[in-house]
This record gives sequence, C-alpha cells and structure tokens, in this order.
Amino acid sequence: KHIYIEQHSQSIKGRYSISPSSQDVYPPKYDSPKEELKKESSSSANFETHSSAVNVTVWVHNGEEQIHRQEKGHGKHGKPVVVMAKTTMGNLKIDVPQFTCPQPLHIRAKSHTGSVLVHIPPTFSGLLSWQCESGGFKPSADVLARYTPIGEQKKHRGMGKIRVADWVHDQSERGDSAQLITARGSLYLYEAGE
Repeated sequence: KHIYIEQHSQSIKGRYSISPSSQDVYPPKYDSPKEELKKESSSSANFETHSSAVNVTVWVHNGEEQIHRQEKGHGKHGKPVVVMAKTTMGNLKIDVPQFTCPQPLHIRAKSHTGSVLVHIPPTFSGLLSWQCESGGFKPSADVLARYTPIGEQKKHRGMGKIRVADWVHDQSERGDSAQLITARGSLYLYEAGE
C-alpha cells in the first residue's frame, strides 16, 4: 500500500509495486512513510536520497476489488495515489508505465542539482506544473500533442493541462497532477514506453 525508501549517500533504483486496494502492512518504524502522506493518499511510493540518483519504475495495480467509495474532502474519486521522488544531488527518473485506478495519480519529482525525467502513463489526465532555474522543459512529441498551456509560459516555469492519449478508450478525467522541479538541470516528460 505504501512504500518509503530513504538513502543518504546511495542511489535508489528498481521496480516497485503499489496498490490502493491492498492491505496496509505495518513496516518497521524506519521504513514507514510519513503519517501525513498516509492520511492524504490511498497508496504511495516515496523515494528520497541526498547525494545520489533515483531511477525507479512504479507499477500501480488496481487489484480485484476496486474502491469506489467517496472519501470526505477528496472529491468524487477519493484520495490520490502518490508517487514522489526527491534528491539533492543527482538525476532523477520516475516511470509509471500504467495507471487504471479510479483515484487520481499525483506525481512529484524534485532534484536540486540534476535533470528530472518522468514517464507518465497514457491514461494521465490533469495538471502539469514545472520549474527549473537553468536548463529547460523538454516534453516528447507525444506528450506535447496532449499538452495545452495554461496562462503565460516562462522560460523557466509553466503550467498546463495534459489530456488522455487519443488511442485510450476511456477518456474520463480523474484530476491527475504532476510537478517537476529542478534548480540545475533540465526537465523531460515522456509518455510511458517512449
């Protein structure tokens, strides 16, 4: 249900699976996600390192029993599924190959010194905000075709809406969001599989 990995001087890499419909297990205190994140999300994967890279693939499984109840204060789709990664020094890559849950998907990727690369699933539909002090925002052609800017776009920051890929049958919107931030590096946004 929730994954939290923190490394001070080692990189974090690998493939991880989460599911909002799975039972909540109680890991040792040092592996436990922050309580506020557990309260605000139906499922989460959080990766933090201080002086190394992050390169993770997060598979989000819907499970057999879908949770369709409304949760107070979280809109008609319930609490979001959150995928977060943060590093102080190093490149960061998050890949979410698929997402079929009824809950919104929230992706946050932040590096102070390093580039950020995020692969969103074709079903992603929602807001994107990005910010970089040097470098720039470099979406792929497939993502650019799905992207509509909101407001004035600056060289080092912007906001827009990303719609579901045209070939996806279910064009419904969940209220997904992605936030990409780096101080020194570029921001890359691709569709999963690119």
